[in-house]
Amino acid sequence: MPGKDGAVSARLSHVLDLIAAGAVPAERAYTHILAGTARGEARAADGRADRGEAIGALDGALVSVKAMLDVRGLLTDAGSATLRGRPPAASDSSVVSRLRSAGAVVVGTTQMTEFAFSAVGTNPNFPALGNPSHDAGADLRRVVVGGGGFGRRGLVTSPSAAIRAAR
Repeated sequence: MPGKDGAVSARLSHVLDLIAAGAVPAERAYTHILAGTARGEARAADGRADRGEAIGALDGALVSVKAMLDVRGLLTDAGSATLRGRPPAASDSSVVSRLRSAGAVVVGTTQMTEFAFSAVGTNPNFPALGNPSHDAGADLRRVVVGGGGFGRRGLVTSPSAAIRAAR
């Protein structure tokens, strides 16, 4: 999803503005927001697009990954209180590394049920999990629905309510 003239950076800025303004309930959706890193990745994608050197279909795509995937420098807790004392990840998981190699912009890590083991989507260790598309008053015309599952390796999604609004 390459952009011209800073389009990726503009979409990311809009998404981060929505999160900061509370339009996307970050505490219910995200465990970490990687604003600084994501801005650098967006600038790099914009530069490639401006030079006509886009890597492929994921170049400039804004994504979030579940908190069960290692992201360098972040605690990977898989939604569990028992893992909170672990050191931060020393490197990205293969999924995150491949996303970044493909030019995707990693916006953050998202909440999840403990160890991805729940049919009802609850987690007693964190605030109620949330999907902005299901919150009262959400404008469903402005929501991207979907994500790609990787089984036990995790889940990669678009930053829900914000992406379509940012286009």
